[in-house]
Amino acid sequence: MRVNIAFMILVMPYLAVRRVFRVLFGRLKNYEIFLTAGLASTTDYLEKFKIPELVRTWIDVRTRFGFEKEVVKTALAIKGNLFLDVGSDDGYYSVLLSRNFDAIMAFEPNPASFRRLNLTIAAGKLRNVTPLDESVSDHDGTAILYVKTVRGRHSLEFSEPVFAHDLGGTEVRTVTSLPVRTIKLDSLVEQSVDLVKVDVEGAEWRVIQGAETSIETGRILRWIIEVHDKGAKREFENYLQEKNYDTRWLSDRHLFASLKPR
Repeated sequence: MRVNIAFMILVMPYLAVRRVFRVLFGRLKNYEIFLTAGLASTTDYLEKFKIPELVRTWIDVRTRFGFEKEVVKTALAIKGNLFLDVGSDDGYYSVLLSRNFDAIMAFEPNPASFRRLNLTIAAGKLRNVTPLDESVSDHDGTAILYVKTVRGRHSLEFSEPVFAHDLGGTEVRTVTSLPVRTIKLDSLVEQSVDLVKVDVEGAEWRVIQGAETSIETGRILRWIIEVHDKGAKREFENYLQEKNYDTRWLSDRHLFASLKPR
């Protein structure tokens, strides 16, 4: 009830202003304006009002209207036993699909994001979601995670500072690096997985290479992969088609793959 009141009183005006700015200035300029003002997300906005982190994290997750529409539509049509949320960040897709699956495993190696993921799970009372502070990769062990200046842009892949055009020209650079635990999907998957969502900021091949046995044996039924290197789009699509998956692009960077009946 309190979350609903906070939403009506505080969040609706913020979302309304952002929508107006998007119409007036376009998506990229709109994001640049709010990022520069320190209000790039609902949680940034609510932090200005000293709203507790648990509450603002939950509201942020629940107010992403229009976020990855085709991806969300496709994911919501899938139901089953097990969903693997690889690169969960604060748990948006785990929340979205919490009623669709019996069990969800949410992987998030960045400590700050993992804290928000746990807050999301607690706020939503998501008893079927298990948070794991590990990075899904091509080996079991450890690796270095590079944390960027822009939230949610951490990756196992190091990249030089760039100006991200999809973030309104904001400079994205590494601010710290830290060791994290890594795990292969092949070491984890012992049963059929209905869906694996992958958002790992350029380390997609590491996830795929660590799941080769699961792919060959048909244990992973569906993938939604955010491909960050546009030059690798055809390579990902060809690989999965060779492994007996039907594929289609949900956006310019989201690949959906569904295993064909054997």
